[in-house]
Amino acid sequence: MQFEYWDAAKEVWTPVQALLSDAPVHTHKFARPVEAARFRFLLPWGVMGNVRLGEIVFHGTALGCSHPDAAAKRPVAVLFDEQDELKNVMQSWGQKIKFKFDGAYSGGRCLALPSNAKAGPEWQPPIGHFIPNWDFEIVEDPQPGQYRYLQLAWKAAADSTAGITVALGGQNMPLVSLYTGTPTKLG
Repeated sequence: MQFEYWDAAKEVWTPVQALLSDAPVHTHKFARPVEAARFRFLLPWGVMGNVRLGEIVFHGTALGCSHPDAAAKRPVAVLFDEQDELKNVMQSWGQKIKFKFDGAYSGGRCLALPSNAKAGPEWQPPIGHFIPNWDFEIVEDPQPGQYRYLQLAWKAAADSTAGITVALGGQNMPLVSLYTGTPTKLG
């Protein structure tokens, strides 16, 4: 099978090397180190098999956030502004959110939601609701690769839109709700 990683900067799956073994327990050492947050295994085209993976262990060092801007320690990290990453994990009542190609605050596209819609990341067991690659360190006195502020632009899609509420948080951190206009009830 082929081992691949997600190149966040180029937004493509990138092959690392083929993996082949005739033993139930084995180790593969890559020819070059791999730095990524997402990985996948692909069987050759047309092969249907019964691959059973009992345990996968990656050896190396945790390097922190793998977002290209954070990894490069840029003073500003652009979060999914023109990428498919956010659109692909967000849903509104079970439907994927779509891009709109006019009216963006900056860039050439924006996410579009119907009025009174609730949207959030899909449930991904066993972790729960999360956005891949969104593990930025937010601190009071940021060092390179850390950040202090989150900037979000939105605008009403129709006359009936009275506000927007954004909730940030998770299992091990407190939920913070930010709103403008009329607050929306979450949950």
